[in-house]
Amino acid sequence: FKSFLCNLSMRVNRILPLLFLLLSSLLNSCGVVYKDVEIHGIENIELVKFENDGMIIEADVTINNPNFYGIDVTDSDLQIYLTDVVLGNATFLGEMNLAANFEEKKHLTIKTIYRGKMSNTLKSVFGLAMGKEMLLRIEGEVTGKAMGISRSFDVRIEEMVKL
Repeated sequence: FKSFLCNLSMRVNRILPLLFLLLSSLLNSCGVVYKDVEIHGIENIELVKFENDGMIIEADVTINNPNFYGIDVTDSDLQIYLTDVVLGNATFLGEMNLAANFEEKKHLTIKTIYRGKMSNTLKSVFGLAMGKEMLLRIEGEVTGKAMGISRSFDVRIEEMVKL
């Protein structure tokens, strides 16, 4: 009886990881485990502050998390454009948590780091453009974590802003 249990235990130990991999790949391919987070709208974009190495932008973004679990945003790798001119790299400041099965408006603060020596040129361009509308575009990748698993998703936000 003892050898039977030992053999059964060895078989289960070999089969269990395969079953787990098969089940997780089936659930992932069916979309049961993860559904893409969606951005449904952006409002109140404001260029808050110019700094020597970048600028601070704030916006209200409506985000839908259709998953049955909450997601913590852990990293962002974004590019920011103003009327198709690359301003630089951008990241979210502060923590962002997306509640499970919930659509909510989040107030985001985004820090842009200028590429190269653009600071004085951009200040001049913004000075000339004050009061005019320009297209602001933010795109890149955001990484979230839930239940110990990280996943990245693409982000693209476009909005006309008045400077």
